[in-house]
Amino acid sequence: MDFRLPARFAPGAGGRTRAIILWELADRLKPNCCNDIRAPIAFCVFSADPLTTAESAQKLLTGMPNARTEFHVLRPSDLGVRALGHQNLFRRKNEAAWPKIWDAAI
Repeated sequence: MDFRLPARFAPGAGGRTRAIILWELADRLKPNCCNDIRAPIAFCVFSADPLTTAESAQKLLTGMPNARTEFHVLRPSDLGVRALGHQNLFRRKNEAAWPKIWDAAI
């Protein structure tokens, strides 16, 4: 397959990475099955997570327009732990948060 980007995505073009992703989503990756997802989705993000922000998670959910979604933004203090980052939820020191996460997800 010959893959060529439009000139506006050439090296040095502003916003190139984001533009490439949007172009692929609009063109190369269609059709996709995300419109067919109708299962309930409980999406939890953590206020102190620098990688998965509430904004990015909500954008991800817009790609599944027919799914029934619940969206939760949880703070470490709500979960009874001192701090959470992107990958710290499942560390033993944060075990106190696990039942509350399951409750939010089920």
